[in-house]
Amino acid sequence: MILNGKEYGLYLTTQAWSEIAALCPDGNFAKFGSLMEGQDSMKNVVRILAALSRGYADYEEIILGHKRPEVLTEKYLSALSPFVFTKAGVMDEITNAMQGGTEQEIQTEPVKGKNAEGAATA
Repeated sequence: MILNGKEYGLYLTTQAWSEIAALCPDGNFAKFGSLMEGQDSMKNVVRILAALSRGYADYEEIILGHKRPEVLTEKYLSALSPFVFTKAGVMDEITNAMQGGTEQEIQTEPVKGKNAEGAATA
């Protein structure tokens, strides 16, 4: 997602899922769509983007072993004009991040020559 000329990653981790579900009525993730309705919709978009941004940073740092990227904070996002969100295609970005985070990440077969801990096998 590009905001003010800078690219930020978004990714649905289990932590981001939990944070977003907590925003949903009754904590029910199936009611996600209702977060985009009513007077709190922009506040919810800001919270969702911040959670997905932290998710991306965690994934990059913890899973991939990369340097932790800069995250979008609620404070930063709240300072932006709503028109910036429209221009950035925020809803498409959220949808893409949430679909990408639900892809299978588990290997079904071990890598040849290594055990589950990553040590070489005979």
